Amino acid sequence: ELSRRVREGDDEARRRMILANLRLVVTIARHYWSRGLSFLDLIEEGNLGLIRAVDRFDGSRGYRFSTYGAWWIRQAISRAIANRGRVIRIPIYVIQLVGRYEQARRKLANETGEEPTPRDVAARMGISERKARMVSRLIDRIRALDSIASVETMQRIVRQVPDRRDPSPYDLVDLHLEHERLDRLLHNLSRREEAILRIRYGFDSGLPKSLAATGETFGLSRERIRQLERRALEKLRRLLDAGE
Repeated sequence: ELSRRVREGDDEARRRMILANLRLVVTIARHYWSRGLSFLDLIEEGNLGLIRAVDRFDGSRGYRFSTYGAWWIRQAISRAIANRGRVIRIPIYVIQLVGRYEQARRKLANETGEEPTPRDVAARMGISERKARMVSRLIDRIRALDSIASVETMQRIVRQVPDRRDPSPYDLVDLHLEHERLDRLLHNLSRREEAILRIRYGFDSGLPKSLAATGETFGLSRERIRQLERRALEKLRRLLDAGE
């Protein structure tokens, strides 16, 4: 009822729906304590995710709001943590180098119709191949952080509830819902892309593998796995941005 009124533009219903779910933000924020943001900052970021969830929720699609809202709250908190870490670790000159690299990569891709290698981009930019590979790895990391909120969040999905011998029913249901959400997202990829991400990030085994080890599994080069992973992560990012 409230969600229907929110969709109809009822500001009071929107306010009530937000207030009714503030406790959910606190519950989820506790799982992210000691990860670079204060608890109050986590609450603030989680509240932004809650507001976005309230504005986007459509109860007619059969989802419970607690399931839908929890996803957006986690995404907002995880992205805030990732962005805070990024600001601390990456100097401005490196960020500028990343921008130049991406510009050169896109131009080469448009010219050739193929994804260029770091060596190709290095030649276009006039930098060493070693530096180009460093930038390429950094871009992969940034994209992974932006996909499914962060790699840390993806790996948390496949772990048992941490630091508890007797997880609460809420934790077990929460974990199950995350698994279901992840499976639905991955099913939007091609079979090969889905398999690569499952092995690369250890979704099923809980043990992530390197690019080289993943390549051995598929009989592909390390660079080819990197390209396929990048493409798959970009698809997932677009799905998340679209609210899937």
